[in-house]
Amino acid sequence: MLASAKSTARASTQRCKELQAITAGTATSRPKAARVALAAGAVGLVVAPRGRLYRILRFTLAAGRITRIDVIGETADLHALTVSTLDA
Repeated sequence: MLASAKSTARASTQRCKELQAITAGTATSRPKAARVALAAGAVGLVVAPRGRLYRILRFTLAAGRITRIDVIGETADLHALTVSTLDA
């Protein structure tokens, strides 16, 4: 793995940890079909009721806060993204 790829992976992992910390208090209100994930390298939530991909919410974080949420729902856009869930 190249050094830049390692640093990007480390940054993505840190962003995931930040998002998990931010959402920890709301985990009980989060739908069971939603999972914390990396979507095209960005931290987000994947919503897949009954295992069918429905929406991806990608978060932009700055200083430990969510500053932007991109909601992706078009079928072609959903399937074009590389998604990895981060189940604990």
